[in-house]
Amino acid sequence: MNKVINNEGFINVSRAIKCACFTDEYNHGKMRSKFDDLKWSIDYEQDFLIELCNFCAQYNILFETDEYFNTDGFEPLYESDINKMLELLSEYDFKLISALLLVYSVTC
Repeated sequence: MNKVINNEGFINVSRAIKCACFTDEYNHGKMRSKFDDLKWSIDYEQDFLIELCNFCAQYNILFETDEYFNTDGFEPLYESDINKMLELLSEYDFKLISALLLVYSVTC
């Protein structure tokens, strides 16, 4: 599991979910529903991948257009982050990695 939780893509995607969905100062409702979409799609690999890609795209759009997202703690997601996350999802048990991603985004 160390290979997973220390993976740069895993860290950056989970941090993006946390910053966008659970940061108190950014509670405009823009991204909180995206976490719920990820959570409810976790049992269906294709649906989860679609929701994850949608989240990453929406997060980067907000990063570029929203003043709040251009402050400390918020970093854009890069193609390499997404690719590393997708590699983990295909290399290991999909449901386990998906669940870890969501847990880490809430707790770490």
